[in-house]
Amino acid sequence: MDCDKFSGFMLTLGSGINQMLDAIVKPINQTQNYLILIANGQVPKQIEGDYQGDILVISQSLEKSCQAINRLIIDTNDIVKSASMGELSIRADEMHTMAIIKK
Repeated sequence: MDCDKFSGFMLTLGSGINQMLDAIVKPINQTQNYLILIANGQVPKQIEGDYQGDILVISQSLEKSCQAINRLIIDTNDIVKSASMGELSIRADEMHTMAIIKK
């Protein structure tokens, strides 16, 4: 909302509404950007931002998901590397991923 044309109570109200919307829209946009990265195969190591309440829960869930995906990628790469060297007995350790999920 353009508050330049307001003064007094309306300026205070308009500024407050803008701050409230920014507090909601910014983390939603950031989450959208992270999901786009993930969809394109770029899984972030850490989720940036200082959030509270429900937005914090969403951020923590997204970060935990990224950690689990990264762990699966590491395990998959290890298995493929071992298989290419003829070591077919190497298996992924599901406890790595489960430890991340159960945090």
